Amino acid sequence: PHDGVGHFADWACSETGCVILDSSYEDCEYVEGMAEPIFKWTRFNVDTLTEQWPKVHEIRQKIDNMVEWLEENPIIHFRELLEALTAKAKSKRKKTAKARGQHYYDPTEHWCELDQIAFEEEEEDYDEEDGDGRLRRATAGDIEDALQF
Repeated sequence: PHDGVGHFADWACSETGCVILDSSYEDCEYVEGMAEPIFKWTRFNVDTLTEQWPKVHEIRQKIDNMVEWLEENPIIHFRELLEALTAKAKSKRKKTAKARGQHYYDPTEHWCELDQIAFEEEEEDYDEEDGDGRLRRATAGDIEDALQF
């Protein structure tokens, strides 16, 4: 059950290696107060998300298992978790103190790699001057591209 702790820490620090878990609004083309970020249906986006999905599922499953285990008996299980973590930390503390270098926060380090519709593009593509603010209908080519994976 402790396996999920490390994955949760990686998720909280945006270091899972999975774009869907590591990205937030701050990492996307997003203007507060406007609509949600919009991602393009590009081959790159579909391939990236498809490739990473098994790892995303595994990480979330381990985190969910840990949460369920903790909720079964919060006091006893949390104590057990803390004891396991402190024992592990004591054994590694001396080794990592020498090996660990300085790490400074870089806001561009986790920039979302998926292709997005930029704010300017969104205004141009979805201009409501014609009274129709709906997204365009999917073409046969769009549907064919989406189904080929």
